[in-house]
Amino acid sequence: MKRPSKPLSWLPHGQKSHGLKFILTGKEEKYKSLVENSIHAFFLTITDGTILETNNAASVMFGYTAAEFKTLHRSDFIDHNDPELAKALELRKQTGFAMLEATGIRKNGERFPVEITSTIFMDTDGVEKSSTMVSDISERKQAISAMQLSNERYNLVVKATNNLVWDWDLESGDIYRSGNSLAAVYGHSANDSICSIDRWKEYLHPQDKDRINNLLEQYIHSPSETSFHLEYRFRREDGSYAFIQDKGYIIRNRQGKVIRMIGAAEDISERKKTAMAIEESEQRYKMFVQQSTEGIWRIELDKAIHIHTPLDGLIKYCYKNAYIAECNDTFAKMYGFEKASEVIGMPLHKIMPEDNPDNIGYLVRFFNNGFKVENEVSYETDKDGNQVILLNNMVGIVEGDYIKRAWGTQRNITEQKKAEEALAESENRLRTIIQTDPECIKLVNREGMILEMNPAGLAMIEAESAEQVIGKNACQLVLPQYQEEFRKMMQYVFEGNEGKMNFRIRGLKGRELCMETHCVPFRNAAGEISAMLCVTRDITEKVLLENSLNEERKIRHRQLTEAVITGQEKERTQLGEELHDNINQILASTKLYLECTLKGDKPRTDLINESKLLVEKAMSEIRKLSKTLLPPSLGEVGLLQALNELADLIKQTNELSVLIHWNNVNENEVPGKLKLTIFRIIQEQMNNVIKHAEAKHVAISIERQNNLLTVSVKDDGKGFEAELKRNGVGLRNIGSRAEVNNGVVNIYSKPGAGCELVVQFPC
Repeated sequence: MKRPSKPLSWLPHGQKSHGLKFILTGKEEKYKSLVENSIHAFFLTITDGTILETNNAASVMFGYTAAEFKTLHRSDFIDHNDPELAKALELRKQTGFAMLEATGIRKNGERFPVEITSTIFMDTDGVEKSSTMVSDISERKQAISAMQLSNERYNLVVKATNNLVWDWDLESGDIYRSGNSLAAVYGHSANDSICSIDRWKEYLHPQDKDRINNLLEQYIHSPSETSFHLEYRFRREDGSYAFIQDKGYIIRNRQGKVIRMIGAAEDISERKKTAMAIEESEQRYKMFVQQSTEGIWRIELDKAIHIHTPLDGLIKYCYKNAYIAECNDTFAKMYGFEKASEVIGMPLHKIMPEDNPDNIGYLVRFFNNGFKVENEVSYETDKDGNQVILLNNMVGIVEGDYIKRAWGTQRNITEQKKAEEALAESENRLRTIIQTDPECIKLVNREGMILEMNPAGLAMIEAESAEQVIGKNACQLVLPQYQEEFRKMMQYVFEGNEGKMNFRIRGLKGRELCMETHCVPFRNAAGEISAMLCVTRDITEKVLLENSLNEERKIRHRQLTEAVITGQEKERTQLGEELHDNINQILASTKLYLECTLKGDKPRTDLINESKLLVEKAMSEIRKLSKTLLPPSLGEVGLLQALNELADLIKQTNELSVLIHWNNVNENEVPGKLKLTIFRIIQEQMNNVIKHAEAKHVAISIERQNNLLTVSVKDDGKGFEAELKRNGVGLRNIGSRAEVNNGVVNIYSKPGAGCELVVQFPC
């Protein structure tokens, strides 16, 4: 073919056109713009390879500047050792056009595949030049290599695999399947039922159908995807579903449109079941880990260490290089954090202090016991610096004599440890109390054998050591007359009740003591009654004191009875004397006056009037006598008014001044019997003053202060020795009346200094 004689323009890659005119006028700028903006390298050269012009894409592709290109020959960036290049240049010489694949060489020496399209033309000056376009086809080559590899794999899979190989023609919609695995994979005996894409889609699981349709659409319309991967459930002929995995390649035409999809279908049902089982197991594991009440953790070392490293070296290495790699939230919360993510990556030494010997011992036992320990206690630190006591189980993972990590669980026993320490302290305190308690504390079993006894108990029974009584029957110490009752009490206590008893014992050296015991069931950890706990005290002195008090009570009762009888006799004597010496004489005089009046012829008015006066006097005397004998109606007139009347009566017959002082007393709060007692005590003391004191003034005081009601009768008489007069009848009567109301009587008197009677009652 004859070389073209007119200038030719460069055409886009892949087009072949010759003999077009290159018109500079009006189109040169458009041409330059097209060249400069092209993604392909453009070269304007002389046919011998000398470079005249390049575009920017050439610099980007080969790494030379435009100026550098003008100093180069095409052989500097196109490999001329390729024999195909010489053939192409010869073809271009003959036809004016050539296209070939060659090897480009970048400035940095990198070689890469290129496609060259070159046209020869004559410029306006008649100089023969060439317009050359170079394209980097590295990606295309890779795609072709991948396609070749895919074809090889396809052929190999068809021959060697049990998978079902298929070819889907997108234009026709038909699917060709090869191999004998149709039934094994899809569970269908013939391809006819699923030979088209539409029929094939009918057998997809309803829950997978939309997803697979969407994926297929994405693959088909993707501009660059070369492979695909699908997983779905497919209905077999028997109605069951198989898990299918499809993998393959996408075939495109020159325009990049997907025209075929070639793949291999594999039944992965068993694998899926296994994966689902693993996933379920993993979920159970995660649920267990997250919901566990124990901290679960994994510690990693930055780098594995040989297990035969010296022990000190292993421990130091762990503290320096171990960190928390995995844990649950429970673990994190033990250190004051909320989430596991806050702890992940934390160095071991941050939470487990190296200076605690218990922690070092924990690691020593871990390394010495074959990298496994159980129920080891560690003393660690939370984020606020507080100590946390943990109970740990740990297992190390050893691979090829190197330990890399360890798994473990832990429980927070801080409160338990504190409780144990408190319990130990309480037990020590209780034992100290028992050992120092002055009462006998002992444990006795069902047979009555003494199991334990404190020092005070040993001293009570005259034992020099515990060995003398431990294992001996407690009944042997009890006097015979109390032994049967003691055995009954033991049986009652072992039935779950509390028992009390007073009895007498004889010590090992013969001393007899009166004892009081209180026994309760002693239960073991299972709640069973295993022994009887007895607290026994020596009440010998108490019994002797009570006997003494009883005797004193008897004497006091006799004295009280004697005082009452004496008082009654005194009152009767006074009554008799009063009736005989006073009232009887008045009545006798009245009788005499009346008799004289009756003897005369005329009644004597003067005698009748005198008799009337004597009768009135007798009535007055009887009234006064009755007031001294009968208790005052204090409920009607009140204690204060009764005392005022008593004072007025005394003033009428005696030259004695009586002053009554009443302070902070509410009569409504004082019981009636107590008010009567106070009145009789004051009445008795006033009689004593009138008869013996020779006093001119008496002060009666009743006041309430600090829950005490104090009654005082104070005179300015001649006084007496208080100790010598205490056994008088009047004072005994006062003491008896006060004692009945839990009162206390005190007498303060000296000769010439008057007397004060003070009685205090609780109120």
